[in-house]
Amino acid sequence: MHRSAHKTTFLICVGILVLIVAIHNFARYYVAKDYPFHVFTSCAPFMHSCFTADPTNSDPTFQGGAYEKVMIDAAHAPICLEEHTCANFSCDGLGALCQVTYCSPDALEDGESCTSSTQ
Repeated sequence: MHRSAHKTTFLICVGILVLIVAIHNFARYYVAKDYPFHVFTSCAPFMHSCFTADPTNSDPTFQGGAYEKVMIDAAHAPICLEEHTCANFSCDGLGALCQVTYCSPDALEDGESCTSSTQ
């Protein structure tokens, strides 16, 4: 009987711990939106050095032409970024909460290349 009480107490403690973690993560990701949001937005290659995906890449997400990489605090991201519908997104006025990365040799990942700007 004594062993059964320990088992029940242990299971209750584990259940409470799991519940606390779930509530914490829900509050962080859905209420406070406390995480960085990484998106790809369209880029004007005549103004900036933009990323382009390798045409043999099988992922259709990257087959849309030139793009730039944006990292923004999710709480400050406009809805159009979440829906991938922003036409002319800019980090102006957001300061350190938003960062646009244009193509450079240091920023390239596998399957990417740079366009050249005419500036």
